[in-house]
Amino acid sequence: MIVDLVQVKEGKEECMNPRKLHHYLKRYHNDMYTSMQEVFTLIGLNTVNKVVNSWIVGLGGANSCLVDPKVVFHHLLKEPGVVGFAVAHNHPSGNLAASSEDIALTTRLNECGQLLNYTMLDHLIVTPTYDFFSFKEADLIGA
Repeated sequence: MIVDLVQVKEGKEECMNPRKLHHYLKRYHNDMYTSMQEVFTLIGLNTVNKVVNSWIVGLGGANSCLVDPKVVFHHLLKEPGVVGFAVAHNHPSGNLAASSEDIALTTRLNECGQLLNYTMLDHLIVTPTYDFFSFKEADLIGA
């Protein structure tokens, strides 16, 4: 599956916790769960963690995906009402473990967000079996 790097669907669901975020992804970004390539999704949130908009900001190969923080924050900065964000990407292999690259990117996005006064809610890794791993629940997102 090849996906255009464009804005995807808007929803007004709350994404206050990892399970609600996972539910949102299954509803509006279901293709990423079964994609044979890594897909990186950005979700812009308002002050009560309702989705304002979401975008696919990275496509990769079977086991990696390059994501440029400048692209992530370009989308967030130009979208009125966005004060926070969450991100998600898939592991086509089905492995839920966060790689060192996943952790480094999450740390970088969180740090950039703090500089711009955006709160990073979570980063989920999803698999073809609809399992997920939450960086927030694993305490891998710093305050």
